[in-house]
Amino acid sequence: MFKFICILFLSSILFLSCKRDSPYDSLIVKDVPVKPWIRYDKLLEGLDTLHPAAGLRELELKYPEFTAIYFLRVINDNYNPDTNYAKIFDLYRKSPVLVDLQKNFIPQFKDLGKEEKEYAHAFGRLKQLLPDIETPTVFTCLTEFGISVFSTSDTIMGISLEMYLGKGNKYYSTEIWPMYIQRSMNRDNMVSNLLKNYIRNSVLPQKEPGTLLDHMVQQGKEVYLLKRLISPDRDTLIYDYSAEQLKFCRDNEKEMWSFFLSEKLIYNSHMKEIQKYIEPAPTSPGMPPASPGRTTAFLGGEIIEAYMKRHPETPISEMIRNTNSQKILEEAKYKP
Repeated sequence: MFKFICILFLSSILFLSCKRDSPYDSLIVKDVPVKPWIRYDKLLEGLDTLHPAAGLRELELKYPEFTAIYFLRVINDNYNPDTNYAKIFDLYRKSPVLVDLQKNFIPQFKDLGKEEKEYAHAFGRLKQLLPDIETPTVFTCLTEFGISVFSTSDTIMGISLEMYLGKGNKYYSTEIWPMYIQRSMNRDNMVSNLLKNYIRNSVLPQKEPGTLLDHMVQQGKEVYLLKRLISPDRDTLIYDYSAEQLKFCRDNEKEMWSFFLSEKLIYNSHMKEIQKYIEPAPTSPGMPPASPGRTTAFLGGEIIEAYMKRHPETPISEMIRNTNSQKILEEAKYKP
């Protein structure tokens, strides 16, 4: 039995967060050109609904990759798929849900200048860490709650605006999106979710983790990068924890690590037994209710920080490519 510290006063949370040394400050980024996001949702809304073929053809010629993926794989009817863009578009525009969204909810995203600037700045930082990357073009769209963020390639990403309407929206059923998930379904999470999508699909090794330690190290690499892309006053976005949950992890790092060791979970590869520790969940089983799910992300981040402090000569790209989680743990000499 391990004792966890559960003192959760908001004032101390804010104070400690501000006082922490931040890897974010180690990077100095000059003004980065801001590339406007492509408002694909608006382009579709502006099509001639009586004669859409010409407009759809124009979109296909101008944005061939995104248009193909969006129509054929994102909004296509899974049960009765079609290849005719005009037919797919006709079903799309007649959806009562999408009509309501376009009228009553999507207007709040009329100006995305703040998000565009934040996104450009974050990728300016990422390019300092990984010089060979290219900033992906972002397309805003509607998917009728099909997907939040997606990539069509390393250089193109789509983001569904209706997935960021804010916790408690009438369309957000708690049966589909529990409150611990809805916490991240707001406008503040748009850029951080784009960054996570890019890192997971275009930066991290595409090797399926096996053990809990494999997941921990993989998530830790993501956290390591995000700590340098997202300002410390918004550090909850890195983990998708609440402020109270992040403080719990900081206060109980040693206890959490001891818990995984004593329960012999570190090398466990049975998904049913490790799932709530590696994926979002209300809490981590066996830990106090104040703990978040996906506690592996926090510990993984600390392991990678320890590893890189002991190996400052190691290029970040080399660390990322290293899929030997056991060797990383050993060479990190991690001792919370």
